[in-house]
Amino acid sequence: MKRKTLVVCSGGVVAVVTAITVIGAALNSESGLFGAEAAAWAQAGGTIGALLIAVYVAQITIEAEQHRRRLAAADLVNAITDTVDMALNDIDRMRQAVKRASPTEMANAVAAYDPSTAFPLGHLLKLSVERWPSPIVFMRTTAVNEHRAQFVDNALRVAAHLKDGMLAEWNSLRSLEANLDKSEVAFRQSVAGIVLAD
Repeated sequence: MKRKTLVVCSGGVVAVVTAITVIGAALNSESGLFGAEAAAWAQAGGTIGALLIAVYVAQITIEAEQHRRRLAAADLVNAITDTVDMALNDIDRMRQAVKRASPTEMANAVAAYDPSTAFPLGHLLKLSVERWPSPIVFMRTTAVNEHRAQFVDNALRVAAHLKDGMLAEWNSLRSLEANLDKSEVAFRQSVAGIVLAD
């Protein structure tokens, strides 16, 4: 229930209960508005009002906690996405060289490769699954990391020997790059699902 609606409903219920209490006390009491029965009715009305206020305060507290959790989850999703992007951007030149089957581009990409860009992703994957936005995002991030490592290891191993006519090596790298591409797409879909769900 929205806060404004809850306030209006609570205020309306308290007003109605108070009016009924006063009218009931006046009509049913032999001593008028200030008898013992009127005090009991007033106490009952006050109790109901206090309960409604307690429900309102609890609702505000719950909404604040939910908002805090959503912000923390959004921050974590952004950190995960940025870390995956950094790890993938560093090997983009290698991936493009494989798609074009260019030994020269591959040699240049390997020379420019910085292995330290994968370290943050490895550290992120050490977080317990419970801290991740969802187990699916964790699994798909792990898949991106594993496929990235397989592609890079193979590219570094064969880069020095690649030539235009070495079809088997290029096909092997293409296959690994395709696996990496699929895991990247699945990762981005799972992250988009988290963002859209909130």
